[in-house]
Amino acid sequence: FGFDRVFSDLLGQGIFNVDGEKWVVHRKIASNLFTGKNINVIMSKTFIEHGRLFEKALSKFAKEKKSFDIQLLFQALVFDAFCKIAFGASPQSFNYA
Repeated sequence: FGFDRVFSDLLGQGIFNVDGEKWVVHRKIASNLFTGKNINVIMSKTFIEHGRLFEKALSKFAKEKKSFDIQLLFQALVFDAFCKIAFGASPQSFNYA
């Protein structure tokens, strides 16, 4: 079994699971989404939004005088931001960190 068969239930016939002409078509469509302007707007908005979440979490921990794992918070924050930028949705793992 090839990669495309193993992951077809998860990835379908999208850009990450096809080759050849199908891949070229998907890439042409996707490349229009990743222009410099779109990336700058999406990234700026996403990091400001996630930065506010981080600020609220730190304030809450300080107010409650609770200890926390800052590395876990950073990992969740970066993961959520990456997913939002790359896939348009955040898994909101930061809420569970």
